Amino acid sequence: MNEKETAKRLHLLEKEIGVLVDDLDASKLDLRGQIDDLRIEMETLKNLMHQQFPDFPASFRKAKEQTCQEQNPEWIRE
Repeated sequence: MNEKETAKRLHLLEKEIGVLVDDLDASKLDLRGQIDDLRIEMETLKNLMHQQFPDFPASFRKAKEQTCQEQNPEWIRE
């Protein structure tokens, strides 16, 4: 392979990497949007449960701690 062919292949690889980076950025943005939607839905559900059951926040914290300990102690975050 001569220098010209090598330069052409390098240029094509750079273009391909650029496209992959753009796709990755778009995917990350989409995932962040989906995570935000889930957060809003979770807060909505927690607010609704609190309205229906005033002791829900304390019960939820206790259930969350228990679930985290049973599933994976590293998940516990304050």
